[in-house]
Amino acid sequence: MQQSFKMSRLIALYKRLAQENKIKPIRTLIEESVLSESNPDPLNFRGTNSASRVDDVISELIFAFKNHNKRKGHEAMEENTEDELLQLGLKFFDAARRGDIVTVQQMVDFDFPVNFQHPSDMETALHRVASCEGAGAIAVASFLVSTDKCDYLLQDRFGKIAVDNAIISGNPDMIEILDPPTREAAISKGIRYDNDRVAIQLRWAQAL
Repeated sequence: MQQSFKMSRLIALYKRLAQENKIKPIRTLIEESVLSESNPDPLNFRGTNSASRVDDVISELIFAFKNHNKRKGHEAMEENTEDELLQLGLKFFDAARRGDIVTVQQMVDFDFPVNFQHPSDMETALHRVASCEGAGAIAVASFLVSTDKCDYLLQDRFGKIAVDNAIISGNPDMIEILDPPTREAAISKGIRYDNDRVAIQLRWAQAL
């Protein structure tokens, strides 16, 4: 019962943040990913238009997760699609936190959006894994970077970007992974990127 109450609160918070345009709903992230496909595979079994492909991606994600839950004996997910996607997002986030590279890769293979933000603190999986140490964390961070889909400038509830967490945690290996693509992303948007202080400072109003 306690777990269900906690989930209900997360769902309510997630929907409120989405309505306030503070985070993007998972469906929106999937839609953006589909639309960004410059050369979709003509033999792709997903639909011939973007709306159909989005629906197919979501159906496959939920179907795969439900089958996983059934095999593991977990509680069935809610029937509401958006709630189901949020639960899938929490699973993705938790896998990244634990350094579970297998689950993270599987979910990305099913087109789960890497830029999902946890409703409690608006962190992405990259934010969370940046605070972690160990081979699993390094593997997850390296894989997420390799997807070329991460938004390195997404800020959490406290205004931090993912590399901030690596710097604050004093993790040189994680900083080495995240600093170059973050710097490149900032420069590409004309944003001053300053890592001379304890945490990265994004000065949005000041162009290079």
